[in-house]
Parts: sequence; C-alpha cells; structure tokens
Amino acid sequence: MANRKVSVWKYVKVGDRWKYCKPVKGRNNKIKPHWALVDGKPERHPEGNFYISYREGKKKVWKKIGPAPSEAVNAAAIEKSILNAKALGVQIKPELPKLDYDAQMWKFLNDYKLSQSLESHGLMKQTLSEFRRVTKKALLSDLSREDFLRYKQWLIGRGRSMRTAGSRLLPSIPSARLHLSV
Repeated sequence: MANRKVSVWKYVKVGDRWKYCKPVKGRNNKIKPHWALVDGKPERHPEGNFYISYREGKKKVWKKIGPAPSEAVNAAAIEKSILNAKALGVQIKPELPKLDYDAQMWKFLNDYKLSQSLESHGLMKQTLSEFRRVTKKALLSDLSREDFLRYKQWLIGRGRSMRTAGSRLLPSIPSARLHLSV
C-alpha cells in the first residue's frame, strides 16, 4: 500500500542553523503563523517558510509553500488527494499553475533577503523590477527567451557593457523558473 501521509513543517532558524520544525497549533487546531515546536517546546519564529513533506516510494519530498500557514494546509490537502488518487491508479496530469510575476518576484526577493546582504538584495530588486518593466508580462508562463534578450539589449542601450548586461540578465532567470520550484 502506498504511503499517503502529508505533513506540514516550518523551516526556522534555530541558533546559527536552519531546521525543519513542526508548527504550533492553537486551541482551534489551526496553525499559529509565527510559532514552531523546537525540541518539543513552542518558540516564536517570524522568519522562515512553511513546507509540506511526503514520501514518493523511499524518497522523502519537501515542497516549499511560503510564509502563510493556510497555504501550507491547503497544499497538504491537495497533495494528499493526489497521493490517494495515484494509489487508486488514477492517472494524474501535472498542470502548471499560472503564476503572477509580481507575487513570485516578491516571494523570491523575500528569500533572497534572508540569505544575502542588503546591497545584493537592493541590486536584485532593481534588476527584477527593470526586467518586469521592459518585458511587460504579468505571468511567468508568458516569458520567453526573446524577453531575456530584449532586456539584455535594453541594458546595452542604456550604456551597459555586454558583460554587465549578461551579469544583470542572470538574476532574471531564476525569477522565470520559480514556477518549477513552487
């Protein structure tokens, strides 16, 4: 029988390292947004994101959901339904969601801010905002190679060297691939 268990976790900074912890639930059995169980004790952790975890065969899978506990609970319910359907032999056709560029950019920048300096974060924010203005596309699925090349030409037209344009182009690429990691 296939494993159909899906659990919600919060990835928080404990001391000097990051750790997956179970979220704290309130009296109404809902997850408290900024709380996690660290070594069995509830602690306040406003940083970090929620993840769901489940097994595919022997492999443990972690999916990042984001900072909202309600989204994590919904994602866990959906994943559990998918696992149940697969266990019953139903063919599941993966459907890529239509992801809003601005929302995904905010999510990416939020994570980036936690792992990089403020100066790097500022440059990344400027680069992704410029890219958005030049491409004028609202959905990540609408982006194409041509959009990246158009942005590179726009940078060169503004007096940037080929090397700088190429370097500034690289931060735009992860934002276009965010839908693969969601």
